[in-house]
Amino acid sequence: MLMHIQRHRGLSTTVLGGDVTLVGKLEEAQRNVSRDLGHIALVGDWIKDNPNWEAITAHWARLAGQYQRLDARKNLDQHNKLIKGILVFIDDVAIEHYLVGARLDDVSWRFVLAVVEQLGQIRAVGLAYIASLERSESAPRLRNALQVLMEEFSSTSTHAEYSRFLTDAHRHKIQQFLTAFPLALLENPKACPLQSYYQTATGVIDELYLQFDDQLQSSLCLLYTSPS
Repeated sequence: MLMHIQRHRGLSTTVLGGDVTLVGKLEEAQRNVSRDLGHIALVGDWIKDNPNWEAITAHWARLAGQYQRLDARKNLDQHNKLIKGILVFIDDVAIEHYLVGARLDDVSWRFVLAVVEQLGQIRAVGLAYIASLERSESAPRLRNALQVLMEEFSSTSTHAEYSRFLTDAHRHKIQQFLTAFPLALLENPKACPLQSYYQTATGVIDELYLQFDDQLQSSLCLLYTSPS
């Protein structure tokens, strides 16, 4: 669900920015989110009364039906708020089921999710910036937002957890993407074709989700094999 909503954020913001070449992928992402919500709703009776889950489903229902009426910046903001709520919900579930201790920042899979969200925002804002270059007055604001996100990610990459929780191969692919696309885009607005930006960013993010799955599975194995 999180992965598909992050995709929906980038794709919908691109379309709102005036580029409709990815509209097919946007429709697919929206269907996937709705399917994911339906599957998650069946995990148990406890979720039906969870206030965070209720807020997520209500927020998505509003956003899915009304994002076309928003401008690119407001659409980004609404998706960011929804994703923040999903991450809080994930944290609550992890604590409830003893997948983490008191420090969420010292959990490998949770750190990977945080990195994925930073990259997801870089993907979304970069796509919006490319789409807006010839069609919108919002391009300067989007460029500034992308610059800020890149500075924040640069700070994240200096943390010990970045080397500790991400493989060398993943760190290398992330750096390749950042250098070839958002950094190049900031230097030359015409340097990055929109389709290539989306595909490369999504490829990196999808690989990180595979690492997240592996790390979460390891946490589950430790949970079930640890002596009570």
